[in-house]
Amino acid sequence: MPTIRDVASRAKVSTATVSHVMNGTRPVAEATRARVYAAMKDLQFQPSGFARGLRQQTLKTIGLILGDFSDPFYSQIFQGVEAVAKNHGFAVMIASSDEDPENEYAGMQLMIQKGLNGARLRPHE
Repeated sequence: MPTIRDVASRAKVSTATVSHVMNGTRPVAEATRARVYAAMKDLQFQPSGFARGLRQQTLKTIGLILGDFSDPFYSQIFQGVEAVAKNHGFAVMIASSDEDPENEYAGMQLMIQKGLNGARLRPHE
């Protein structure tokens, strides 16, 4: 998978210039911009959301741990959460606890390790 460094090398510019082209943070000469886009296309470069998240200290991902995926109630909750998250540019990581508190804890720990912006356990009955 090509990196921003690969794009910069191919376009004969700095990684900062590639970043400015991708993010529109500073003016870049049209000829330079064209070289960067050509390099991105040639290399089939796809920006890494993970790398961007690390730099911005936000992964724009929230976690949701549900009790039982086969229960239509939980399916509706997930669909609602996903719709709202998507409208705000977030992704949703989902896990099933199978109604087991130990699984809930393990899922929450995994989500914390992945650096999610937020996670919500289902309420206990």
